[in-house]
Amino acid sequence: MKKVLFLMFLLFLIGLGTADVNAQVRIGGNAAPNGAAVLDLNATDAATGTKGLALPRVNLTSDTMTLTTGVSNLNGMLVYNTTSNLGFRGLYYWNGPYSKWVASSFPYTSPADSGKILVSNGKTWVVVANYPATIINRDSIKTSQPLAPVSTYLVLDTSVAVTFDFMNRIQIYANAVRLGDLCITNGPQASISSVFAGQNNLVIIPTSTQATLTYLIRFKCYRMM
Repeated sequence: MKKVLFLMFLLFLIGLGTADVNAQVRIGGNAAPNGAAVLDLNATDAATGTKGLALPRVNLTSDTMTLTTGVSNLNGMLVYNTTSNLGFRGLYYWNGPYSKWVASSFPYTSPADSGKILVSNGKTWVVVANYPATIINRDSIKTSQPLAPVSTYLVLDTSVAVTFDFMNRIQIYANAVRLGDLCITNGPQASISSVFAGQNNLVIIPTSTQATLTYLIRFKCYRMM
């Protein structure tokens, strides 16, 4: 009877150990699985490895393609798309609520794409120029009133060292400036997209390709009489 009880207790301990192993699995090396991972992959017990995870490589012919005939795709399934049928090669995951393959990363860009933006074409992200193509409106505005001369006077003429930050607008305090004033700059024009007069300030919009540099900019602001 004691032997039977001992064997039952031993089987119970083995069952507990098996349940713990099944909860977390490590492949590679002899160390225990990381406590935060269900599946812990590493070639050795070293802190850093020399091998990566090779995901299934598939040819996605459409964003609704089923991988296995007669079996629905699993929500969250991750694959590497080997073709550019869906926009570009790379990682895709199956989005169950929308029943579509979705790119899990942005497309590859190069230094030539600096200053451009990513937009959606309805299927994936594509790189386009910062500004859309020019649209020519064939209509015109006509006025029956003759053009009248306009007089202006100078309210601001000064030079300021301006530090540009990529894509961030810059505001400079200028006590003499008012809303509606016309302001122009004399400096590295390639750095400035536009400048506006605010209430006691100037707002500078840098170009999309402007790096973090400092330039001496001369500002002139005129006010209509």
